[in-house]
Amino acid sequence: MGTARTASVRRLGQILAQSARPIFVLDADDRILYANSAWESLTGRTPEEMIGLECVPTGPIVENAADGDLRALGSSLAPPAEARRGQPASARSLILDRQGRESWRQIEFWPLGGPSETSRTLLGLVLEAESPRLAPESPSHQRRAELATLRAKARARSFRSSFLGDSPAHGRLLDQIEVASAVRTPAWIVAETGSGLRSVASQIHERGSHAASPFLLLDCVALAPDRLEVVLFGAREGSFDPSTATGATIVLKHADQLARDVQARLVGLLASRVSDPRPFRLLAASHDAPEAARALGKLRDDLYFHLTGLVLRIPPLRERLSDLPVLAQNFLELADLPAGRRPIGFSEAAIDALRSYDWPGNLSELARVIEAAGRAAPGELIERDDLPMTIRGEWAAAYPPPRPQGTTNTENLDAILELVERRLIEQALSLSRHNKSRAAERLGISRPRLYRRMKELNIEDLAEGPSSEMNQG
Repeated sequence: MGTARTASVRRLGQILAQSARPIFVLDADDRILYANSAWESLTGRTPEEMIGLECVPTGPIVENAADGDLRALGSSLAPPAEARRGQPASARSLILDRQGRESWRQIEFWPLGGPSETSRTLLGLVLEAESPRLAPESPSHQRRAELATLRAKARARSFRSSFLGDSPAHGRLLDQIEVASAVRTPAWIVAETGSGLRSVASQIHERGSHAASPFLLLDCVALAPDRLEVVLFGAREGSFDPSTATGATIVLKHADQLARDVQARLVGLLASRVSDPRPFRLLAASHDAPEAARALGKLRDDLYFHLTGLVLRIPPLRERLSDLPVLAQNFLELADLPAGRRPIGFSEAAIDALRSYDWPGNLSELARVIEAAGRAAPGELIERDDLPMTIRGEWAAAYPPPRPQGTTNTENLDAILELVERRLIEQALSLSRHNKSRAAERLGISRPRLYRRMKELNIEDLAEGPSSEMNQG
């Protein structure tokens, strides 16, 4: 058996040795079973490093990764749902190398087994981004590619990759954050519950010139008034003192609920800091526009004018529903789900249900819903019935069907390598329109060897036609 296995590996190696195309094989648990040496030039990773890598859609979170780039690489190689169902499928993916550089590639996934098998291996072929493909593009994977694109756009503008969206409302918010982070004057942020106040405020702070200084968020409703005054006006017993905090950013959540006497002292503090050589940055925040609080007499005129030179409004989720599919995909990839139970995306019916809901809890509510649906979903995609009944607009609960139990037996390496070789030869013949010389050249072997292997693998010898290269102009 050892001799046969060695012969199989050597036989496949003769085809792969001269190929610059990265190739890999995934087992039924989405772990890399085989990788060729071409991965070194693409990612800087040796085949030995990649063997056993789990390829699941966890999302390439570059800014959080010290050694996470290998995990991100595995996420980029996660197979589409169609491939796991036994159908050839291709997917655009952002590949991360050892240095953190990203490049787009087209990956074709070819099942190595019959359509009825519940435990199958997959052959992955990595092509240039614009290469012609034989396998149809995966609809379920398109949203992952869109998410990777938006993450890259956010990083290109020096935003965290969690600032995702392509809607006009989201674009305006990013522009406002850039303006706010370039100055040190006070600003007011209008944000509904769960819409991301802390993320926006901390992003303004981090993009500014005092990013290393303290960042403090104070809830003017939850914090006791005496404690709030200690923090704002002097550290009699507190650990933070604005008179000594160089470049600090203080965020006053529910600023429109401040007591009138505290507002008066705050006006004095803001007026005195003009000559302070150690200025701090004050950001106020409320659910409603500050004009409403002023009109109701809840906000002093002088404090209103101090804090509203710049007003940012975080759009609620119901006003950016075009961003919802990619936001849902992002939360799915970041969700803390049990090992082996991570859906890869959403059905269109599930997306339609998510779009039909009004989301009073905004992004925070969406994150909780997606994590719950990810735990409930038995398959590769989250379906409408996996969503909580409040999101579906229904009140009739139903238990999800039991998760299908597939066989855990792994095909032996001999059979897998033979299937890999067959797929490579069949693809080379197809791309070359069965021109044997061109196919052999693609595979890096001689024409006589190609004929011999076609006969041994029982691959049909079809008549040659015009090559695909001749027809691309």
